[in-house]
Amino acid sequence: MDVAHPLPTDPSGGAVTADRAVPNASGQPFGRRVRVAHIPLHPATETGPARREPLLDHTDRAALARLAPHARGQFTARRIALRRALGSLLGRPPQQVRVVHRPGHPPRLPEYPQLVVSASATFVLLSAAVSEEWDIGLDIEAVPGTAAARHLLRMTHGHFLDSTQSLSPRQVCRTWSSIEAWSKLTDTGLPGALALHRSGGLSALRTARSDAVMFPLHVPVPDHEGALWCAPRAQAGTRPDA
Repeated sequence: MDVAHPLPTDPSGGAVTADRAVPNASGQPFGRRVRVAHIPLHPATETGPARREPLLDHTDRAALARLAPHARGQFTARRIALRRALGSLLGRPPQQVRVVHRPGHPPRLPEYPQLVVSASATFVLLSAAVSEEWDIGLDIEAVPGTAAARHLLRMTHGHFLDSTQSLSPRQVCRTWSSIEAWSKLTDTGLPGALALHRSGGLSALRTARSDAVMFPLHVPVPDHEGALWCAPRAQAGTRPDA
């Protein structure tokens, strides 16, 4: 049976870090605060048994066994990093954090059913956000090279391409991140989110979910961009404290 655990507070204040929860200014657990944690990924050093076993549960190990050998290092690093991120946000040791992974949907915390979770990872970093009062969608991306940026530009802008050819790879990355984060917020498939963006840019996304707000997300590694969309859940306030 799922149990709604009380959430920890940290009255000392401070910035978002990889190992410390962001305190709510009111001193109450989470409240209107959206908390974010960032954890570096080290696939080459995270795959040894001594590091892997304590932080992977039986479902993780079963999924790992089904993967091709070349994919196991990154999979292991991401699952470990997600537990570390959530552990830091919940104030619990990462090995005690139960995570249910659902293909095509955000992770779920069965011991904290009141929390919404959104996570994203590149090859070098995992970021995770949790909220008690807000629906959220988070995405981080590494800035692509010129050729990849041109491909993403075509996917994101469609017939607006001629008027946006001057976008830099970083700007394209920022746009892509905002679209993918919106797709997570709304539980819309990425193809649908891309089609909506091609029809009218970010304004179309905002119109489709008029109660949502988007925040640029500071990503603490070079050449990365990120976005966080938030929309009120039942009885939520008017704007999250991101």
